[in-house]
Amino acid sequence: MEARDFSEWLADSALEEPSGSEASVGPLLVHLQLGASISDLDPGAAAGIEFLAQRIRTIFVTPALATPSSKDLLELWTDTSGPVLRLMDAVAVLLFEASQADASELILRRLQHSDRTVSTSAARVFDEHGQQSEGEQIRLSLSLVENARASLRESLEQHRDEDPNLQGTVKAFHHGILVWSIGMFLCLEIAERLDTLVPISLRPDLMNDAAAFASGGARLAGWLTAVVAGLGVVEFAPEPEVRTALEQTSFVAFLLRVTTEVPRVFGPDARYSLALFRYPDEPDAFEFHLVIDTDVPPSTACEQLDELCDSWFDEAAAQIDIDIFPVLGGLE
Repeated sequence: MEARDFSEWLADSALEEPSGSEASVGPLLVHLQLGASISDLDPGAAAGIEFLAQRIRTIFVTPALATPSSKDLLELWTDTSGPVLRLMDAVAVLLFEASQADASELILRRLQHSDRTVSTSAARVFDEHGQQSEGEQIRLSLSLVENARASLRESLEQHRDEDPNLQGTVKAFHHGILVWSIGMFLCLEIAERLDTLVPISLRPDLMNDAAAFASGGARLAGWLTAVVAGLGVVEFAPEPEVRTALEQTSFVAFLLRVTTEVPRVFGPDARYSLALFRYPDEPDAFEFHLVIDTDVPPSTACEQLDELCDSWFDEAAAQIDIDIFPVLGGLE
């Protein structure tokens, strides 16, 4: 699936109404995977989830398995995204309420463990059927979602009442998690059919589309979490280079990690933003800068920049296919 196509697909699939309670962030902080730990829930919760899961299968997942092309899958999603997202949102609320019914955190820990288990199981099946790239996409999206959830939880606990616009950002994060969950549901259904003795007929690129679906939701959640956690953006137009970069799960995961590493080295009061830099004499040449603004003396700031590069940045940046460099500068 083309990156631009998926961006448009994801942008067009926003929830029509606020999900859950507009004042509550609880459902955002628990796992949303349909296939997980049903046996750990009481019969009422399990029955409710199974009903909702079957509706999602009927409306979207089963027809998606039969789509003859990526274009047809996009059209199916356009037609069904509203009700499917609301159904998945209901799953999120039900899981949250079920976890709150137990005074201990046992159910929550089991749900999180099963989230990881079923996702990595799907990735393994993809690997075994020669789709290693798609299997790796699933693993990367799961890691990004786990880190985003943990980071958002910490940010909300520290700054929940400081930003009046936070609720809208958190809602968009929740939307990304819902899309990731639906994508993973599709991946799990594909894996289940692949991992049987009965021959099945699936179009060759469906696994790639399903992994891209899940990854797109994970990237949206990861990017918004990075913003909530402190990553700024030096104003730039929606340049295609920016859009392409944010379609890479590893880059979004890198930016989310920035929100941990920069405060670790420069302190919690340092500000930092992503900027697109174009070479004046080569308009088509560009790179990204992580601009870091700190009040410490210049000599200290340079020492801290060296520490950031030596302890994490240089090695991590070498693992992504995007040129990004940390620079010291002032931010308005």
